[in-house]
Amino acid sequence: MRAILFVKRRAALGLVALLFAGLAGCTTPERPGDISTAATSSPAALATQVDTPSVAEATATAATRATPSRPTGGSPTGPLQPEPATTATATPPTPSPTVPPIPTSAEVDGWLVYENDFLGYRFSYPPEARIRVQGFTGFPMDELPENLTVEEYQAQLEAEYPDNLCVTVAYQAVFIAFVPSYDTVGKYTVPCGVTGVGDFEIRTEGVSFVIDGRQVSGSLHRMFGGEGNWRGEFTLLGDGDDLGIHYGSANDATHEEFLDAQETMMQIVLSLRLD
Repeated sequence: MRAILFVKRRAALGLVALLFAGLAGCTTPERPGDISTAATSSPAALATQVDTPSVAEATATAATRATPSRPTGGSPTGPLQPEPATTATATPPTPSPTVPPIPTSAEVDGWLVYENDFLGYRFSYPPEARIRVQGFTGFPMDELPENLTVEEYQAQLEAEYPDNLCVTVAYQAVFIAFVPSYDTVGKYTVPCGVTGVGDFEIRTEGVSFVIDGRQVSGSLHRMFGGEGNWRGEFTLLGDGDDLGIHYGSANDATHEEFLDAQETMMQIVLSLRLD
């Protein structure tokens, strides 16, 4: 079995880690049509649509009178007896499966709710958005217990943690990633959220929002090409000690597409609720 290992890094590396990640292109998530599902998918991922089977119609076969039979080689010996009538038995109806209700949002009318019981948070999202989840992907080598092999420890962690440690929402030309802190379970689900940018000019400014009654600060990064054209942007919220939020434009989004989806993106971000 091939173990996937990651060298431990700290959130204090800040933007330097983002710039170091690669020069080939921006590695922010793709738009909804291109995003794949790591473990479970579908925006709701909360209810399964099941076709209700139809009940077979029962049909009765009319009783038929049998043709009199004669003994071989002679005349009838006694009264003729009709064969017994036969009637088809109706098939009992099959119970319809129960589909659990999909939670609806109290923050945004007409939206749905994604709940992460393991990490203790929930957020609202539009029904047409897509959700991607990612579970265990590896561990830092300095964490390997002395009495276990790499394969044994990996199997232990895979059994311990669910498949939704990292959760990303894709909507039109934007993404929103809910990123656990590195020191909790974030080190087990790398990469998650924004992990690197390409060779762009980056202009950064500070941002701050009130989310679920608490002040959350972060940094907004706008990327520009060689001719000064907008090439994308992303925001990193959180101080690394709690659940972080990364959001911004998908890799191939135009500026106009991003602006069209920006308001919805911020509604998803601000709908976060912590248990």
